[in-house]
Amino acid sequence: MTRLILVAMMGVLTAVGAALAADTRHDQKPVIGIEERAVIISAIDPDHRSVLTGEPERVTFPVYFTPSEARPTTEARLALTAVADEITVRGLEQVKVAPSTEAQASLRRGEGELGEGALSADRVLSVSHMLESYGVPAHWIDIELPDAAGV
Repeated sequence: MTRLILVAMMGVLTAVGAALAADTRHDQKPVIGIEERAVIISAIDPDHRSVLTGEPERVTFPVYFTPSEARPTTEARLALTAVADEITVRGLEQVKVAPSTEAQASLRRGEGELGEGALSADRVLSVSHMLESYGVPAHWIDIELPDAAGV
């Protein structure tokens, strides 16, 4: 459980780092929200069951990006090492890497950064490749690309 708390704290630090790195000059288009620039890693934790249903619980790990970047921040890469460790050591199952629901909604509304669909797909693939490089077997990872037209 201590590792999960550590991973959650690293996720918060990643969000703060991405928010501070955002360029907010007035001559630019408004910066989209940090949740719209996130990729979510989710997995089933077979060792923790819901009190209500008795089913294994799904845990989530957000990965945040600075605007117009497809590569995770330094803080996010550090958090990804901990997430990969959690997945492999604790045996988390049904690992999925997908854009956040806010990113999907932004794509459907046609808002966000220029080329956001392709950028969102690049972010998902970047996170997936990093998990693989940190020891998570590729066949354990289900990649969900954005469902925007043309992507």
